[in-house]
Amino acid sequence: MKSRFKIAGLLLAAGLAASPAAAQSPSFSGRFVFQSHDLWANATVSTLSGFAESRPLSSGRYAITLAALQYQQNDEGEDVGLAYQDCIGTQNGAELRIECEVRGTSYDSYGADAFVLQHSGSDRFWTGVLSTSDDTAIVFISADYSANLSR
Repeated sequence: MKSRFKIAGLLLAAGLAASPAAAQSPSFSGRFVFQSHDLWANATVSTLSGFAESRPLSSGRYAITLAALQYQQNDEGEDVGLAYQDCIGTQNGAELRIECEVRGTSYDSYGADAFVLQHSGSDRFWTGVLSTSDDTAIVFISADYSANLSR
């Protein structure tokens, strides 16, 4: 009889250990695609989109590699540029601040991007602003999740 209680206790303990903690912060770990709203009012179309890959560091920080494609269309034509950036994300609860440094770009000069994101109730979606561009709205979507949408 004692061994049944012991086994039941071990199973219960294992189940509690495997269940997520209610106060646990959401994770920004993984691969994400992102898209902004229009960046500037003077362009017909001007957006920032791209791909981010994030891995956890310690203490709520993330190492993030970002490939950002900036597209602009106005009366003078189109302009497309690519910037590769190394970023550090610092998470405080449901808020994530990302600061980047440009590693390489197709532009003559490109200012590093910074973001302030809020967790949107699921690890699949983070919404917020591109703080280095007049707080332009931006959304990050889990690339794994978005790939499953097409199936």
